[in-house]
Amino acid sequence: MKPTPEPQLELLRHAGCDELYVETGSGAKRKRPELEKLPQTVWVGDTVVNVKLDRLARLLTDWLSIVKRL
Repeated sequence: MKPTPEPQLELLRHAGCDELYVETGSGAKRKRPELEKLPQTVWVGDTVVNVKLDRLARLLTDWLSIVKRL
């Protein structure tokens, strides 16, 4: 059975998140259009919530690059 993002989305909704970004397909892919939108929509004072760090990035270097862009 293929895992769905619904449990993570439910946690984010419960946390009060009003904008949700969902990638489909493998997280190992380099092309991640939803993640690319994120730095363009985050403003000073915003909070970015992520349910699981391994859903955001697999490698520490990738995670640090994402955080730097934000």
